[in-house]
Amino acid sequence: MITIHRSNNQTDGIEFDCQVCKGETDLHISEEDIAVYDQSNQKNVSVTVHADSNGAANVLVRFYGIDSSNQLLFTQDTTITAIGAYSDADTSIVRDLTGVYFLNIQIDPDNAIAEPKSNNFVKVRPDDVSKPKVALKIFTGLPEDIPNHAN
Repeated sequence: MITIHRSNNQTDGIEFDCQVCKGETDLHISEEDIAVYDQSNQKNVSVTVHADSNGAANVLVRFYGIDSSNQLLFTQDTTITAIGAYSDADTSIVRDLTGVYFLNIQIDPDNAIAEPKSNNFVKVRPDDVSKPKVALKIFTGLPEDIPNHAN
C-alpha cells in the first residue's frame, strides 16, 4: 500500500507499506492451487501453498468436507514441515469424497503464524476442480461448404 500525504496540494512525503519489505510472512492459496485426482477407489486432494518473505515452519493445512445441505462431513489436517521464503510446498489427503459437495481448505486455521493478509482459505467443488482446464479443437483442414465433386 502506498499512502501519499498532501498539504496545500503539494506532496510532502510518501509512506510505503510493504509486507515483503518488512519481512512479514504471508501464506496464500487460490483455486488454481487445488487438484483432485483418482487414487484407487478414493480421491487425492492436493494443494500447493505459497509463502512470501520469511516462509514458515509447521504450517497446518485443514481440509473440510461439506455436503449439499452445508453440513460438515469431515475435517482432516496435514502439516507442512517447512516452506522457504518465496517458495511453494505441497500437501495432500486421500479420502472417499462421496457426498462431498464443497471442499474448504484453510492454511493456518488456528492463526499460529502471524500474517498480514487473510487469503489463506479456498472453497471449491471437487467435481469442478477435477475437470480438465484445457480445450481441444480439431480442424480437418477443409471448409464445410465445399461441394462434393465425385464423378
